Amino acid sequence: VSTQSTWDLNGVPLRRISMRFVITTSTKVDVADSSKQISELRDDLFTKSKGDGAAKKEEHKTRQNDLSSGLMKKIKTEPLMKQYMKKKFTLTSHDKPHEMKF
Repeated sequence: VSTQSTWDLNGVPLRRISMRFVITTSTKVDVADSSKQISELRDDLFTKSKGDGAAKKEEHKTRQNDLSSGLMKKIKTEPLMKQYMKKKFTLTSHDKPHEMKF
């Protein structure tokens, strides 16, 4: 699963993570405008290699900025979405995520 949020809101970069660290919510952000950029994401962008570090890092940064700008446009149109995205989500040992409604 690739995750992306806007770096300006909560510091989450474009990265690939395991699905076990993802909790689904009913909150939706329309990313149809960014679908071309999303479809261009490849696995090799997330792997580390010794040869082409600087060029790959620059390409990754460019993609992250492009996706972030598209997301920010959509987030600003939704009421309270900016505050929701800034909020840090945590669970304690007594929380039961399978019983929660987001």
